[in-house]
Amino acid sequence: MHSFTSSPPLALQSPRLFAWSGRIGRLRYINYSAAAFWLSVVLGVAAGLALRATAWVLLSQLLGTLISFLLLGVFALALARRRLMDMGHSGWFALLLLAPLVNVALLLWLLLGAGEAGANRHGAPPVANSLLVKALAGVVVVLTMAGMAYLLLLQPVPQDPWGHF
Repeated sequence: MHSFTSSPPLALQSPRLFAWSGRIGRLRYINYSAAAFWLSVVLGVAAGLALRATAWVLLSQLLGTLISFLLLGVFALALARRRLMDMGHSGWFALLLLAPLVNVALLLWLLLGAGEAGANRHGAPPVANSLLVKALAGVVVVLTMAGMAYLLLLQPVPQDPWGHF
């Protein structure tokens, strides 16, 4: 017999870093994206340093950078797909990240758009964010804004060597 005073417990989706299916919330999307970016930078630098002793220095460094950014691209598409599914949309929209200018709008939507509260056709909602997830997302956002402010406002303007400025 069903009781109207109690409801069955809501199934939640535990966080999975490497997955193509399921849902991912906004803060975990921010954290995983930032971690993937910095990991690809470290891998690209490490590959370039490891391969610099070869005869083809420039080519080997370009190859190391290309491999690390291809891995980052695949991971970014997987994260965007899961974020879109959290918002109740098709994961195929993640391919719009490959289109210039459209990718900026999609990225802002992924960062600012709210996910669906309950279960949707893509699965159960993600688990609630821990204090650590919230703090890391805050740090990522603050550092990103500080970096953008530096690039836009505080970076010195290059001087024209012929004195045209």
